Amino acid sequence: MSGAIAVAAVSFIWMSVGGAEIRSVLGSLDIRFIALAAILYGVTLFLRAIRFYFFFRGTISIRELSRIAAIHSFWNNFLPFRAGEFSYLYLIKKHSSVTDGENVVSLVVARVFDAAIVLLALLGSSLVLFSYRQVLSRSSLVMIFSGIALLSGGVLFFVFLREYSRERVKRLIIFLEGRLPKFLV
Repeated sequence: MSGAIAVAAVSFIWMSVGGAEIRSVLGSLDIRFIALAAILYGVTLFLRAIRFYFFFRGTISIRELSRIAAIHSFWNNFLPFRAGEFSYLYLIKKHSSVTDGENVVSLVVARVFDAAIVLLALLGSSLVLFSYRQVLSRSSLVMIFSGIALLSGGVLFFVFLREYSRERVKRLIIFLEGRLPKFLV
């Protein structure tokens, strides 16, 4: 199925643009930049594997996690609506004895960290592109600190869920239900 989609896409581009134009564009590419992009992409996949290695506390080897990160990245880029995220859950479950809860929490926490990194990159780039006063205006600061607070709250919530057993979480929910007004329960 994926091969048929790739053939259809290449055929459409070939007919729309023309073979001569595609050959000239491919011929003008600098191989050094292609090699640099491939190396940087490999480094990012390796760093993802290291991140998941720490999430799982070394129960899965970095080599296996590197392979899983590469396959996950491929499917995440290829499938629509981020459906490739399920490939990560499947591959981790297939290659380890990690519980379903740890599996899902590791993916969600990774995405929260990704959002935090994007937020910091946006802040850093805005400091470079705009004047200091524009970036640190009142509305910008409110948005930045709100985003950081939401991300921190999400991380703390998932760390809490991962570190405490289900029984403790159930007791906490029962405790909170007893303290909330009846119309909220």
